Amino acid sequence: MTTDKLTEGLYKDVLNTEQELLGREFFGKFLNWGYWTAETEHQIQACENLANLVLDLIPTLGGPVLEVGCGIGGVTVEIAKRVAAADITAINVLDEQLEQCRQLIPEASFVRMDAADMRFEPGSFGAIVSVEAAHHFSSRADFFRGALEALEPGGYLSLCDIIGYPFEGRGSHVANPAAYQALLLELGFCEVRVLDITADSAHAHADYIMGWLRARHERGELDQARFDLAGIGRVVRMALSPYYVAACARKPIPGKPSWRARPNEHIDAYLRELVVKTAYV
Repeated sequence: MTTDKLTEGLYKDVLNTEQELLGREFFGKFLNWGYWTAETEHQIQACENLANLVLDLIPTLGGPVLEVGCGIGGVTVEIAKRVAAADITAINVLDEQLEQCRQLIPEASFVRMDAADMRFEPGSFGAIVSVEAAHHFSSRADFFRGALEALEPGGYLSLCDIIGYPFEGRGSHVANPAAYQALLLELGFCEVRVLDITADSAHAHADYIMGWLRARHERGELDQARFDLAGIGRVVRMALSPYYVAACARKPIPGKPSWRARPNEHIDAYLRELVVKTAYV
């Protein structure tokens, strides 16, 4: 099964079926697990929180901005509250989702493009954002390489991502948040921050859904079989997704020091020297 087909299978019913149990009424214009705080009251608010968490990681957000994996437009709407819609380009691999986005924000540019094979002129964007999409890409490394090339010097990549067990057709598995950071550094980014937000995103999302489902079941709106099926779906997704991260990284500026491009470079060099010097002590 190709990545495109798997992604389509996961999300097409959200667009096509008004009766879907966790469909438009539940998720709104989003397809994300969200970021949950004590003040968060429902799934749509959590998704808005998540989009804004990713945007807030960028110290100064200015256009032009590229969104990678735009879904059905909810995150694009949040970006357009901070940047002129005409300065936003968004890509996705599903034509039906892209058309939904065009209807929602006609001033922005929506393009069908594979995130692992992005084709933009070097330095085209001041910021690249991606909300809960990179786990679908055939190669995170290829996505990160493309993002680095497409960013202007000093530009930021900011995203949230599910670190899960690899599905068929994906060659982008990373083991944990530390490995995620190491990959971004290895590919040439600097000022890399990776935050483990598993408890406030994946776990909180699953807990909210189970409470919501149980309330509907107790009111007689959901039979036992459908309640159990929905519950199993949440448990499986949690089991397959041990980490959920938010990350931000910067493209180095030529001629400027990037102190965090190679963390502990000088300390590590000194420690190696000490090991050699003291080898026979």
